[in-house]
Amino acid sequence: MIKNNLLLTALFTAACGSAFAQTESFDLNSQRGEKQDVNMVPGKLLDHHGIVVNPTPHNLNMDMQTWTDLSAGVKLIDKAGKFTNDIDFLKQNAKGTPLTIVFGEKQAKKAGLKKMVSGAYLLTVDKKGINIVGYDERGAFYALQTLRQIVESPAAQGKVPALTCNDYPDLPLRGVVEGFYGEPWSHQVRLSLIDYYGRNKLNEYVYGPKDDPYHSCPNWRLPYPPEQAKNIHELVEAC
Repeated sequence: MIKNNLLLTALFTAACGSAFAQTESFDLNSQRGEKQDVNMVPGKLLDHHGIVVNPTPHNLNMDMQTWTDLSAGVKLIDKAGKFTNDIDFLKQNAKGTPLTIVFGEKQAKKAGLKKMVSGAYLLTVDKKGINIVGYDERGAFYALQTLRQIVESPAAQGKVPALTCNDYPDLPLRGVVEGFYGEPWSHQVRLSLIDYYGRNKLNEYVYGPKDDPYHSCPNWRLPYPPEQAKNIHELVEAC
């Protein structure tokens, strides 16, 4: 079951000897005091009468006069059995509003997705319920993140407007490189950020902190100690 559809990439320095020789006479301490800024997710944030979605979808049409009440919960119809753990923002109820999730190229073409790329999806809400069609599993997951943002918007109040959202990513790789000098992020911070990346439809996290002693000279050939290796495994699973 998908938590966050991210790709964890580890970068390793092969030219260790030459890199070490170049930095022997260079004081890296001047760089380690740099201020680290965490900026907002790129993209234009639009407020649709109190419904906030970011990054802004390519196509989002809403009928603010027609609302579906979700206070009784939703009935998940997920034939692939992939998304039970991804709708924790909604109460599940066998008698609730139907929430149907399917994905696959054949289903995507039939539904009329605007672009057939990984991460594309169509999200609709009408009197019959909520329907999600993803080009692939990632696309269906992204549709749930859009639905989450709509449900958690100030204007929602336990309801969602009738809408059609036909969306897809512009870039195949969207993410963050942890490659700075100075104290690396803690394991808990990384797990928290991976959750944040997934909710904002990012799909790439590069692990490359310069001051990880097992990621640089002279220890880059050595295996990670068991505890650190366990943490990296947990990052992969979270992604």
